Order: sequence, then C-alpha cells, then structure tokens
Amino acid sequence: MPRIVEWATTDLPASERRFLAVANSDLPDHWTVIHGLRIRQPPTDREVDFLVVDPARGALAIEVKGGRIERRGKDWFSVDGGGERHAIKPPVEQVNAAVYAMRNWLRDSVSFRGRRPPKVHAVVAFPDLVRTHRELGPDFPTDTVLFSDDLHDLRGALDRIFETYLMSRGTALSKADVDALLRALEPPSYTLKASVAARVDRNRDAIERLTGDQARTLDFLEMQRRAAIEGAAGTGKTVLAELKAERLAGAGQRVLLLCFNQALAEWLASRARGFEAKSFHGFCSARALKAGIDFVAPKGAKRREEFWEDTAPSLLLDALEKQPEDRYDAIIVDEGQDFRPHWWLALESALSDERDGILFAFFDPNQDIYGGGPPDAFPTPPFVLTRNCRNTRRIASYAAGLLNVSFEVSPDAPDGERVESLRYGKADEMVGQVRRLLHRLVVEERVAAARIAVLSTHATDRSHLARRRRLGNFDLVQRRRKSTDILFTSLHKFKGLESDVVILTDVDGNPKSCSDRHLYVAATRARALLIVLEDAKAAA
Repeated sequence: MPRIVEWATTDLPASERRFLAVANSDLPDHWTVIHGLRIRQPPTDREVDFLVVDPARGALAIEVKGGRIERRGKDWFSVDGGGERHAIKPPVEQVNAAVYAMRNWLRDSVSFRGRRPPKVHAVVAFPDLVRTHRELGPDFPTDTVLFSDDLHDLRGALDRIFETYLMSRGTALSKADVDALLRALEPPSYTLKASVAARVDRNRDAIERLTGDQARTLDFLEMQRRAAIEGAAGTGKTVLAELKAERLAGAGQRVLLLCFNQALAEWLASRARGFEAKSFHGFCSARALKAGIDFVAPKGAKRREEFWEDTAPSLLLDALEKQPEDRYDAIIVDEGQDFRPHWWLALESALSDERDGILFAFFDPNQDIYGGGPPDAFPTPPFVLTRNCRNTRRIASYAAGLLNVSFEVSPDAPDGERVESLRYGKADEMVGQVRRLLHRLVVEERVAAARIAVLSTHATDRSHLARRRRLGNFDLVQRRRKSTDILFTSLHKFKGLESDVVILTDVDGNPKSCSDRHLYVAATRARALLIVLEDAKAAA
C-alpha cells in the first residue's frame, strides 16, 4: 500500500475514486500518491488529479478522464449516458499545463531554492475506455495513456510508462529530488501569526462607532446654558466638548473651547471648525499680549508655580477690562478637573453675558492630579456620563482596578488585547525592553509608528529614556516628522489625548508621579493596546 497524500477530499468523480482505490491496493509501499493537487497561478487554477512518485524512477502526473470520450480533430468531447456530447479541454493539454504550472511553482519554492526542479512526466488515464492500438495523434502518444485494462495491473502499467520516459527523456529523480518534491507538494501545516495591527484597527473602528453614540448626550442638554458633565476617562468628554463647540459655532455664536493640556489644545485647534481652541494659560497669554500687558513667567520653580496658578488668571482679568468688547458668547471647558476654582471667575468675565452666557464644563474627578474642579456656580448637579467608549474592555478593566471604580462598558465594545506588564531592574534593561517592543510592534506586527505613544511617568528629561532617544530604527520625539518617529512624552503632557498603543515607562513607585491616579490617567490614554513597564522593586 503506497503512502497516500490527499488534497481533494469531497465531491470526487467516480473515475478518480476508482483509480485511487486501485492505486491504494496495487502500488508498493515505498511509492507516494498525491491526489487532487491544486496549483493557483492567476488568473487560472491548475489541478493534477494524481501525482505518482517512485523514489527510484521519478514522478508521473496523471489526468483521469472518466466516461466515454470522443475526439473530432482538435476538439474533444465527453459523451453522457444519453449520447449527448459535451466539449472538454484536450486531456493531454490539460495535464501538460498542470505539469508546467507545477514546475514553475517548484522552481520558486523554498525546497528547490538554488536548484533546478525535477521533471514530472505527463500521463492521461481513461479508466472506462477499452484499449485501442490505433494512433491517437502526434500530440497524444499511446504509450503514455492508461486504459481500463491497465487498472487490473496498475503497477505494471506505470512501470511501462516510467521506462518509456526514462529511455526517451533522461534519468530518474535523485533521492534529494524526491524528498524535496514531497516536502514541497504535501499539504503544509502551520499557524499564521495573528496580526496585532489588524486587531488594533478592528478595535479602534469598533470604539469609534461607540464614541459616535455619545453625541446624543448633547441633545438632552440642548436648552441648558450652563452645565457640568462628569465622566470617567474614555466616556467621550473631549468628543462632546468639541461637538458642542461646533454646534454653537454653527448657530452663529462666538465660541472658545479651553482645556488645560497644551498638547490637547494644539490638537483641538488643528481640528477646530468655526471656534477657537486654546489651553487656559495659552488664552491668558494671548489676551494679555493683545492688551499690551507683559506676560513672562519668572525664574524659580516656586515663583513660576505661583505665576501660572494666580498671576496668569489675574493678568487675564486685566486684559479683559482693557478689551471689554472682545468676549465670547459661549465657553466650553474640557479637563475641567484641572481648572482652579478662581480661574472660573476669570472665564465668566470672558463671556459677553457673565450671568447668562453659555458655559459648559467637562470633567473627571478621578483625573484630578492638580487640585482643581468645576465651579459651584452651575445651577444643576453634574450630568454623568457612564459608558466608556475609548478603551477596550481589558484596558477599561485594568484602569478601573487602579482606583477601585467601576466602568460601564458597551456590550459592543471589543475585549481587545490583554494588558502587558513587564518588569525591569536597571535603567538599561527598561531601555532595551522599549527597543524590543518597538521592533516587535512596528517591524513584526506591522503597527504604524504613528499609532504608538511612549509615555513616561516623569518629565522626559528625567526618564530612563532621556539619553536614549534613538532605539534601533526609531527616534523618540516630541513631534513626529518621519514615518519611523515614535511620540515620546510625559503622561502629564499627554493627558486628554489618546493613542491606539501606549507604552507606559518609568513606573517606579514615585508617589508624585506614579500614584494610582497617575497610572489611571496614563492607562486610559490607550485605545487598543497598553503595555506597562514597571520597576521590579516598586512592584515588589
């Protein structure tokens, strides 16, 4: 019994089933029979019904044609039980085309790299036809055809054909050729690596659909002139703040959208349609300079902190007094938890109607790392957003666990990738981990560099990555300019923004930058994949 390799498994013609049964019972153990080999060469498919391999003599490709066959010149027909003829491809051309396709494929295969593939000889089998001794045509030599009587001694018939080819067309295959042929033509077994990039894309698309649903929240607040909207990270606050500003601007209102983070302000400004978008301190500076008031932060950490905390909003009030006509119909505030209580007084002064001007504040008390919050002047309790629509389930669960809070996640939200947690000992070890992660994600997993953000819990000049801004083929930069640039910034500067992939570094347990609240802020920046690099000592 030969070794049988099956490619075709269903809907086999009766003629092929009969030929396979005979081959299985009549051919020797050291032979191999490959059945139903399909070779795809666009725009056509080629199929070898049977490939019979004798390690001592070579390989025969056999095209099996069952039933009655007629030839009329260059035209071939099969004849059904009712005597009706059906045009078919010439069998010898069909098997030769399959042999050529197989040779071409073998030539490019790994098994024959650097070597010429062996010759495979063509045979046609008519298992339902009586042998004829007449000539079948110069294109169809009778000594390479099998008839019904050959199935009574298939081994002997194939021996005859092997010898015919060996005498007329050269030597048999070598053992190396046979081994390579079988390796190349056996059905392969492999597991294709799942694409992280594809899953990130799929998860991002699903999350974007959920974010769009949040826009209906504004419909409930359409008649409100002042409202505070509270929501955990990822509940769509920035999306809603931007949409509210667009709606008001579209209605002819003069609108200012403010936030705390400068990077977020720049991003919002790049997308603004009909409204202004600035950071709070950027607004203070712009208005002061426009009014001819010096706006220079002093040297020294304590004095600079006092300047940004108290002097900047005071200078804003001075500027507004000098320019009373230059005010807004509506002010929308994102990251409201970062605004100090006395800043809101200055913002109300920037409204054309301080008492009844439109003022919306979006905030998350869980992200309050600076000691701010919305003003008490809002007439109603905060409207609460409950559904996370930024993060995958796994990232949302991880972030919620940091502060022991609960997130409502949409039933349609993707589970996403597991949150990866890596430990490092020395600084060089963390740097090496980041380099390997970038190589894995961009080179192996095909995630675009623009979709990755490396965040440090510290200011970037105090990170372990501070002196290693070139990692393999990638540059860690504050602003991307090349396709291989990777955004590298602090979690503080990235607050309010998001990225498909976040690699959080320098998690060393420092209470001023690595509290659970800080880690919550950083973790929720990741939409689809979060990787956390934690100092082993801090983890212990």
